[in-house]
Amino acid sequence: MGQLNRETGKIAYRVLQEGLTNASRHAPGAPVSVELTVNPTVGVHAHVSNPTNPSVPAASADATRPAMDSKNAFRTGAGLPGLAERVRQAGGTCRFGFDARHAFHVDVQLPWVE
Repeated sequence: MGQLNRETGKIAYRVLQEGLTNASRHAPGAPVSVELTVNPTVGVHAHVSNPTNPSVPAASADATRPAMDSKNAFRTGAGLPGLAERVRQAGGTCRFGFDARHAFHVDVQLPWVE
């Protein structure tokens, strides 16, 4: 059993970081679920989810749009679309969005690369 490629590890770290950042920004105080599976057979699977307030329109909680922040009027950046592109370039898949219960999910699968 070999070691995971450093670049793939960095991407997995960024997935968790982005998921936790979005949860704290868009659903402060809500519980967050983090799952990470890493092994040569299945590769790297990272999943971050959190409930959101169903009374807030989905568009205003969309991680791809600028978000209000107490420190800055608006925050912008690559966010989830940039992360999805980075995952795709590494041969993986990235899905994110709301489910029927208004929970937000970030789900990434990366191949095992030594």
